[in-house]
Amino acid sequence: MTVDGTRTWVQEAGPPDGPAVILLHGFGGSTFSWRDTVPALAGAGYRAVALDLRGFGLSDKDDRTDHGHAAQARFVVELMEALTIEDAVIVGHSMGGNVAAHLALDAPDRVRALVLVDAATGPAAGGGGPLVGLLLAVPPVHRWARHAVRTFATPERVSAVLRSAYLEPDRVATPDVIAGYLVPQRLADWDIALLAIIRDGGANGLGDRFATIGVPTLVVWGEQDSWVPLATGMAIHEALPTSDLVVIPKSGHLPFEEQPDTFMAAVLPFLEAHP
Repeated sequence: MTVDGTRTWVQEAGPPDGPAVILLHGFGGSTFSWRDTVPALAGAGYRAVALDLRGFGLSDKDDRTDHGHAAQARFVVELMEALTIEDAVIVGHSMGGNVAAHLALDAPDRVRALVLVDAATGPAAGGGGPLVGLLLAVPPVHRWARHAVRTFATPERVSAVLRSAYLEPDRVATPDVIAGYLVPQRLADWDIALLAIIRDGGANGLGDRFATIGVPTLVVWGEQDSWVPLATGMAIHEALPTSDLVVIPKSGHLPFEEQPDTFMAAVLPFLEAHP
């Protein structure tokens, strides 16, 4: 569907009149990341909606629009408008957690509650800095950066990075899973979109604003996350005194993939408490 001028991919399941739960993937992720979560939520009676954020997954690939997290949050609100969803529980993983935090601060009436999963957010989380954006706006630098991205972000290197996100990659990162994550790299101009995401990252940090989030929040973390360590989850929990923290054992950065049943057992009671 087309949202705010950008064509993107949306996956929806569950009863149309069920409580809405919107799933926001992390950096390098897409709706594919939620392949276990969407049917589990639908089976529990929720209207589960996952989308490819601007520049990610199967969404349009360009550098003409704002790919920063505040703009991504507005993109989610536009999707809610298009789907006639008044409010929802927003589940954000990794980078998607920071988009979810922006959404909770900028449109709190649309956010019934937050679930932050191994989230790259919090008072200490920063952006890429304005210098990066300024440099990428220079045509020769942009051309060099595009060449560098295509040279170094090969499927083999991306696969190796993805495997490092799992505690037990040999069990979870099957060839089919790796292939699913690599689909966006088969699209034209994926590198242009990646550079736009980097270019617009300077203002992604929330700083002291983060602690003013006022919606109910559940913090869920993989105990052995080597990408965004558990210490970050504990800092988020400390910054939001009314939040709850659940640690998923035997899991790395993607607990909803490595331990889907344990993940749902942590999330469903929270959803039931915030219908």
